[in-house]
Amino acid sequence: MARKTALVFYPVLLLLAGRAAAQPEVQQLMTLWQNGRWEDLQKSLPAAVAKYPDHPNTLFFSALFERDGDAAYRKYKAGWNGLSAELMDDALMRLAQYQQVRGEFDRARQTYQTLAQRYPSSPLADDARYQRCQCLLAEGKTDSAKSCLIAFIQQNRKSSYVDWAVQDLEAAAAEPHAPKAVDKVSDSTPSVVFYIQVGAYRVIANARQYVKKLQSAGFDAEVVEKKTADTILFAVWIGPFDSRDKAADFAKKNVAAFAPEYVVVQKPQP
Repeated sequence: MARKTALVFYPVLLLLAGRAAAQPEVQQLMTLWQNGRWEDLQKSLPAAVAKYPDHPNTLFFSALFERDGDAAYRKYKAGWNGLSAELMDDALMRLAQYQQVRGEFDRARQTYQTLAQRYPSSPLADDARYQRCQCLLAEGKTDSAKSCLIAFIQQNRKSSYVDWAVQDLEAAAAEPHAPKAVDKVSDSTPSVVFYIQVGAYRVIANARQYVKKLQSAGFDAEVVEKKTADTILFAVWIGPFDSRDKAADFAKKNVAAFAPEYVVVQKPQP
């Protein structure tokens, strides 16, 4: 019986091997990614894109180095079907982070939940569970957020996010519901300045809490009110910078590791 099983799977293995051999550029990207060789990955990417522009894995790696958030999001979505299994949790995390930065908290929460449920053993699962609670806070669903944080703390006691979850729970219990004035940008900044947006919240208390965490880590961060047609968001900005290139370069070196879906924005002129 064992020999028959081997005979059944042998053609499948040959087929998979043939596919890998037929797409050596794509396979090389996977190998570089698995070994953390980011510079080599970026250098090898153009050849793979030129030959396989619509391959799901190629789209994923292209999105990794895309500096335009909207373009990166479109590439993640376009390559969703057919993406290699080992990239799925990473892709879900990046999609959720982008949605969160855009203020699409309900969608982000669902994406985080999908990641945690489908890939519970992923090294990203704890982050996804914690960020799901953050989205509830950002939506103003304080009671649901508290329940989420309590469950997270109880079920993930060894997680590196537990201390943050405890602080979030304490802040949610202590913060008054009435919003306070937003911190203003200093008048001493240049006439044209750029910032790195790393988050957007419906509740100002959550934005301020994120700012405190960033400031404790050494970043110059502030809260900025952003009005849309039907809502007000409180964006978290790092900066200022006197040029878009300087902001993008700083983000790539210092921000991408914890907020990969950051967006470089220009402060509107008064």
